[in-house]
Amino acid sequence: MGSKRKSLKQKFKRRGGSRHPLGGADADAENELADYFVGFDRLVEPIKNDLPGLFIHLGSKGSGKSAIQRVLEAQSGSVEQKIIVLRPKDMELWRLSKATDLPNIEGISTEWLYKGLWTYLIAVQVFRQEYDRGITFIDRLRKVWNKDIEAILDLLDSGLDRDRVLSLAEGFRELLLILKLEVTIKEAVKLKLSAEDAGSRAAARPQRNKEFLSLLRSLVDRSPELLSKKYLLLIDDLDSEWSNTPAHRQLLEGLVAALRSLAQIPSYSFVVAMRRDIYSTLQPRDRDKIRQSIIDLRWSASDLLALIEARIGWAMHGAQSAGDVHEAFEIGACEEICQAAVGNPRKAIEIAEECILQCIANGQTETVGHDLVRDVIEKLSIEFLRDLDSQYHHTYPGLLKVASCFRGLRAEFPYDEMELVCVQIAEHESKLKNCDWAMALRDDPHAVAHLLATIGLLRYKAGRDSPSEPFVEGKHEIDAGCWLSVARPYRAAVGVH
Repeated sequence: MGSKRKSLKQKFKRRGGSRHPLGGADADAENELADYFVGFDRLVEPIKNDLPGLFIHLGSKGSGKSAIQRVLEAQSGSVEQKIIVLRPKDMELWRLSKATDLPNIEGISTEWLYKGLWTYLIAVQVFRQEYDRGITFIDRLRKVWNKDIEAILDLLDSGLDRDRVLSLAEGFRELLLILKLEVTIKEAVKLKLSAEDAGSRAAARPQRNKEFLSLLRSLVDRSPELLSKKYLLLIDDLDSEWSNTPAHRQLLEGLVAALRSLAQIPSYSFVVAMRRDIYSTLQPRDRDKIRQSIIDLRWSASDLLALIEARIGWAMHGAQSAGDVHEAFEIGACEEICQAAVGNPRKAIEIAEECILQCIANGQTETVGHDLVRDVIEKLSIEFLRDLDSQYHHTYPGLLKVASCFRGLRAEFPYDEMELVCVQIAEHESKLKNCDWAMALRDDPHAVAHLLATIGLLRYKAGRDSPSEPFVEGKHEIDAGCWLSVARPYRAAVGVH
């Protein structure tokens, strides 16, 4: 007699546990599973081969941006650079953007100012890693510095003070006070000065401030002489509390410019994670040159299938080799999941895991079938739509309400039917009180379609019989000849058919 086939519950008992048979959709935070999230050879190995440099990963939420950094962190022994991880609490761009007391500095453009401050502050983070005590660094600096050493000692004394560690955001504000109030860091701390004190002090002299920024840059340029190691800085979660205000954009533009500038010095390399839609709002100087550092994370259905197969191999066998999808899913069922996930690996894992859990709960013993896959996709639809709404709650509040204006339409439709959506937006004005962005666009179907396609609620179709694709600015043109489709994960929640 042949051996008895294992049940689905037995197959996934080995590693994932009862709640996450495939390890969980957020496995980018787990070093053991991060490789299965991003595809090591495809996305991580090129970074290791091209260091030093600047690598900016653009993608949607759940596309594996953070996982790439976790893999690099876990594989730190395989790169020459020493790794430094900058967390959101270090940057706090959202707090800086909301601050009402960030002074304008006379005679200096905001772009140049922010770039200069970020450049210096990031360099200080690296100096702190290299030197245990500030005095050691000063000793080294005296050997290579050919300018007036006293002009920078006070600044460095604060930046390297082990008893008073500032976040990058705190350091940023303090440097602005130095420029605005013409005081030293020690004086600013001692007097607890704020920008309101500026009126009672002499106005900043533009020439002095320019010299100050030049001094900061001169220090950074000496990094190869001051540092015995090379460093790789991982910067994530720049989209935290994104507000899309001019102040927020200027801070991020200055940071990107600083990273590009620092990356031209062999001592510094950076891997940066940023949402694609946020980067599209920026107007950085030398955009064409920065484009060389951009890695656009896009996943095909076949990429997602390979990811799920690797996770199944991990869960069933604990092996690096891929597992057999058909040990868990009927032929074609997993492919249906990958189509529904519309290029998002996190969604693909969430759907696949829920299918396995539901199959076990329903007493089905061997494989996940097509009907169950469709039921799960419909079940998770509202969760996915709420996640999209949360992702854009600062920039496009009320996205859930606007999405409801598609209810009753076909899932795929010609561009002309966007006029019906705009009519619904206008008729539901009382329900869209906090959706100023939608009310402002209600008479412009093209603008509404373009925005919703950009954030991923809609997908682009070149024509009726063409496959749907994620909308890509510059590649696709939304016009009277195209079709649009509500992205598969959101269809049940939106109410299209």
